[in-house]
Amino acid sequence: MGTIPVEGRVRRGRGPLLAMGMALVLGAVWWVGGRFAGEGVVDNEPEPDVSVVEDLPPTGRLVYATDATGGPPDRPQRLVVLDLVTGEVTPGPFVPTAEEMVAVGPDRSSLVVVTDLGAEGAAYLVDDLSPDAVPVEITRGDLLAVSNRGDRIVVARTEATTGERPNGETCEGMRFEIAVVVDLFTAREGVAARGGIVCGRVLSVAAVSAQVYASLLDDGLVRTAAASGGEFRSFILGGGALVSAGPDGSWLTVQGGREGWPALEGWPHTPVGTFLWSRGPSVARPLVPGLRLVGERVIAWSPDGDRVTVVGTVEEGRSMWLVETEGGSAVPLFPAGAVPSSARSSGASFDAEGRAFAVADGALVVSTSDGVEGSVPLPVGAPWLNGPVVWLP
Repeated sequence: MGTIPVEGRVRRGRGPLLAMGMALVLGAVWWVGGRFAGEGVVDNEPEPDVSVVEDLPPTGRLVYATDATGGPPDRPQRLVVLDLVTGEVTPGPFVPTAEEMVAVGPDRSSLVVVTDLGAEGAAYLVDDLSPDAVPVEITRGDLLAVSNRGDRIVVARTEATTGERPNGETCEGMRFEIAVVVDLFTAREGVAARGGIVCGRVLSVAAVSAQVYASLLDDGLVRTAAASGGEFRSFILGGGALVSAGPDGSWLTVQGGREGWPALEGWPHTPVGTFLWSRGPSVARPLVPGLRLVGERVIAWSPDGDRVTVVGTVEEGRSMWLVETEGGSAVPLFPAGAVPSSARSSGASFDAEGRAFAVADGALVVSTSDGVEGSVPLPVGAPWLNGPVVWLP
């Protein structure tokens, strides 16, 4: 693994040590992965000494997406469930092509699969991981974001229209509606803000605790607004677009550049720019002080919000980064250039202990709170990792 100096510090990994430990834990009975290939895998090599494992033993399950055959045309992928305690690999349900997967519900034991439909995206609830289960569509729209508590989804729906500037001139604009799914298990939806028109576009949406936000590009200016009573009653932040919020309420915003506010071509279609961090709607600083991290996607937050995984570029190195938000240090989870631009080919998720599991182009790595990274090899016969990953208890 590479290293990156941050404020005079260097974060170093102990990859081989952790890789051995995780391979021991996950490989205990991974031979059952052969059920997907039709036969088991036999390992006659002597087992290394398990005393080298320095971190806590893993708990819970990893769920990842893989390309599959035999499913309905609108569900070309299958979820695969890897039990981190027993090592058992079992097939889950067929799902639409996954761009994002997020743990949701009171105990975060269910998941939402987000798929890109081209002009819009759709979110599906997976509350049953049995092979014959069918995901239930929750909502769809131009922009979608799961709340920082994993209990709601905020969605923006837009249409082109003619806007009007303060001086009376007309402009090419956008009419928008911001809705929020207040109950993921019944898909019950309410309107947070309706009928707004801007000379520009909606850049991003977010739900933080009980509050719904949208960042709007209006006549060249960016403002982040809080929705209440069916309209935006207050504009609380200028200059940056809110792209994600952590469980602790901390914010990640994107700062536009001289080229304006380019949107990511693929999902989630949010703006690309320098990542900034703040404690809620307050004065923001660079996510990594002293370095310009040009961000594309925010992937996952740790349970306490003190770490976050993002895809972005530092100088000439583009990777998936594990960032400590308070201290502002960062380590790459993959070598430079190894993370595909498509969201459906990479992802990350934190477990209850704060370990980050990350996937990029078929490779699975794990990193502890100490910044330790190591590869976790999948056994022969286990389905190929081809998309996002989510940790469930």
